[in-house]
Amino acid sequence: VSNPLISIDHSTGIISGFPTQPDVSPYAILINEFRNGFLIGRTERDVIIYAENCSNNIPVLTGINGSPTNDIAIQPGVQSCFYIASTDLDPFQSTTISYSDSINGLTVVTSGGIRDSAFICWTPSMADVSQVPYCFDLNVADDNCPYLGISTRTICITVDLSADIQDDNHLYFEISPNPVTDQLKISGLDFSNVKIQLYDLAGRRVLEKKVSGLESFLDCSKLKNGIYLLSISSVNSGHTIWKKLLKN
Repeated sequence: VSNPLISIDHSTGIISGFPTQPDVSPYAILINEFRNGFLIGRTERDVIIYAENCSNNIPVLTGINGSPTNDIAIQPGVQSCFYIASTDLDPFQSTTISYSDSINGLTVVTSGGIRDSAFICWTPSMADVSQVPYCFDLNVADDNCPYLGISTRTICITVDLSADIQDDNHLYFEISPNPVTDQLKISGLDFSNVKIQLYDLAGRRVLEKKVSGLESFLDCSKLKNGIYLLSISSVNSGHTIWKKLLKN
């Protein structure tokens, strides 16, 4: 018996409820797979849920860097790191965080100790740029006996070219006019032998040019109207700076 009733999150598969009395109940979990609106597969599994009187508090995970939020946007080609901490109202219990999903290149390192924390780092590539976030689950469990307290938190990462790009933070060069219609003037570079690249917000490179000197021009006349990201990279050092560009 649960109030509210036992429910399942269809996006994460997490089963939740609040038992009101001791109980042992079997549940059948049915998963249907659809492709283009047609049912192509079905799997059913039985689980037994035990509800017993105990004083255990369920451990929980914070959001990103101890905040309540579960979502973060990061740039491709840059290592981004954050942490997820665990909390438990039972002071003498230890918590353990586990990670079982698979995102290529993402690393999860746990601290151990009484209150476990997870340190997550990822350097996505340009191919990972997507408006659809990459989501994964972290689980935290205590060491209560006879039954562990377990909870799950879903973290989502969006790889976005425009993440954290602030025009006033990158004063190494100037672009004009912005918005641009035809020719874009790039001036004020304090290094030579650079590569200029222009990307749309889907991460596709639409223009590229190598230049030397303090001034260059980029032909934007054939671009579709919209927002683009302009990168200036040193061929020698690999250092890259960015600016947002509007094409009218």
